[in-house]
Amino acid sequence: NLQGLPSDSFSTENGVLVTRSNRWPLMIDPQEQARKWIKSMEANNELVLVDLQMDNMISKMENCIQLGIPVLLLDIPEEID
Repeated sequence: NLQGLPSDSFSTENGVLVTRSNRWPLMIDPQEQARKWIKSMEANNELVLVDLQMDNMISKMENCIQLGIPVLLLDIPEEID
């Protein structure tokens, strides 16, 4: 299947939604399959992984937004302050 995405129909449907959506998806990913898939899919685009606990999280996000670099936010809690 596409870049390491599991071949079951549920994963395929979710992959289509993620890649064709006009909005940014929130993925609940206890098995980290989506994380692996996104990392594989964006490997050539300088994907930056950002965790809310990082000291330089804000500056990394700002730089990526300004330069158009993809960002993957990791381990987001239910509520963000």
